Amino acid sequence: MIQKVARESWRAVPGQPGYEVSDLGRVRSVDRVVHFPDGRKRRAPGVLLSPVVDKDGYRHVGLPGRRWPVHQLVLVAFVGPRPDGQEALHGNDVPHDNRLANLRWGTRGDNMQDAVARRRHVHSKRTHCPRQHALVEPNLVVSQWRRGVRSCLACHRARANKQFALARGLPFDMQAVADEHHRRIIGAAA
Repeated sequence: MIQKVARESWRAVPGQPGYEVSDLGRVRSVDRVVHFPDGRKRRAPGVLLSPVVDKDGYRHVGLPGRRWPVHQLVLVAFVGPRPDGQEALHGNDVPHDNRLANLRWGTRGDNMQDAVARRRHVHSKRTHCPRQHALVEPNLVVSQWRRGVRSCLACHRARANKQFALARGLPFDMQAVADEHHRRIIGAAA
């Protein structure tokens, strides 16, 4: 069986003359002539740059003036400049996969929604609230659940009761009130 090999496409890195980036996420310098202060010239062949991987798994390359994340270079070269308020997003959540097909510009909110959908976000992994109520339907605050945040409805209602009690100078036991709300919510669902 013959496999079709994808052809790599290269584009110049905007603002970085002498460097190119590919749609597969590789960066290289191009052939150039180096001029020395004493007037000599030397032809320097282009080379593939070796990226450095940071603690979060993102690849960076050093270009004159600064260190660049490879995913940003790919998007700038193939899609265009970063729109205001946007950041580079990885479609498959793999930080070192810098193929153009895997990248897009998006908002911070888009990135957070991706994190929640892929269960990377801390709130999407929670199974119990701090008062040990199970974070399962129907004990979820609907408005927050729609955004992917798992928040305890029983504790949410108890906080509203606390404000009412404190405004009137009444004693209040948050754990007891939240537990009672939890019993009612879970009992109503059964």
